[in-house]
Amino acid sequence: MKKLLWTVLVAVTSATAAAMSLRGLRVVWTRVTHELPPERPWWARKLVASPLHGVIRKRVEPASAS
Repeated sequence: MKKLLWTVLVAVTSATAAAMSLRGLRVVWTRVTHELPPERPWWARKLVASPLHGVIRKRVEPASAS
């Protein structure tokens, strides 16, 4: 059970770090080129952004509502 929990923790941490890096790179791209970056591929949206967005929304929205 410990291994499973650590695996989940590492997976969530990795996904969060990837999302934050993507957001940071988007800001840098916009500041340097003065235009929006190219759209992310479908697989990146499907595998990284969608699951992570749902997890973050569930954790953040109830806390901000109270």
